[in-house]
Amino acid sequence: MVIKRREGHTLITLLKVLIVFVACLGNWGVDALADKAAVFFSGGVSGLQQFLDDDEQEFAGIDGTTPYLLYYTEYDADTKITRHIHKQYYISGSEGAYGLIDAARRPVLEEKYQDIVILPYAWALKTDGKYQLYSKTDLTPLSDQLWDAVEPEIDEEGCTSTGMIVVQRDGLYGAIDGSGTVLMEPKWDDFDLLTTNAAWPLSRVRLADKYGFINAAGDIIIALDYEQAVMSSMVVEATGEEIPIIYVYQDGRWGGIVRNRDAQGEQPTDAAAPNAPAPVNWDLVPSAEVQADLLSNV
Repeated sequence: MVIKRREGHTLITLLKVLIVFVACLGNWGVDALADKAAVFFSGGVSGLQQFLDDDEQEFAGIDGTTPYLLYYTEYDADTKITRHIHKQYYISGSEGAYGLIDAARRPVLEEKYQDIVILPYAWALKTDGKYQLYSKTDLTPLSDQLWDAVEPEIDEEGCTSTGMIVVQRDGLYGAIDGSGTVLMEPKWDDFDLLTTNAAWPLSRVRLADKYGFINAAGDIIIALDYEQAVMSSMVVEATGEEIPIIYVYQDGRWGGIVRNRDAQGEQPTDAAAPNAPAPVNWDLVPSAEVQADLLSNV
């Protein structure tokens, strides 16, 4: 019996050593595994059971809370490595008084906020009907700007952008960065940060009933002249290459806008112009089915 107890202690010790090693992976961006180690140490046997069960369940919940997985990427210019970072949280409390708990069951935010938007480098916390960005380190305000809404970009894989964050004030949309710095003052009636092709990273905006596209600096790249405009892709028959295209609708007809580098015929003489838009090609039209779908939203 004594031998079995010692074997049991040895097993637990080895498991702890292994989990400490896994926790060290957090330094390389594998924060979700580091969180699992914290769960084990804080939860004992039940924490170990959760650790072992995570293959079947993304992460166990806490009664009365809503689980939330934050996923984002960081590029290290020195090592040229992109880190994929996962952080697990639980939103606690009830309507009008929400708080936050981390994966190790430690309180992060008191249950006193009307809403919590979890960003890669900041908290967007709603009090008195307005959102404000706060430091994750010491909960100090990152800016004195107040917003009616804060909408981070989250792609189809659940990855949250570390760049622009759409904000709304007085019915108009603009953008800030993760530190709360205003990149674009709110002036658009609609702002669609997500595009379907990262090869041409433009954001669709609308003023009144006209659409266009802007770049990350807020410069207008595609003029707001169109009743409809949507980012898509097409395959070049001659090469089989898939390229981004923006389909536009104006005065009862469809056309397509591609990058200068993808346009047929003359190539741009300006070396900085390959990503600039070529003139509208009215022979490039989406399929009838796509046309009908897009026009149903006009």
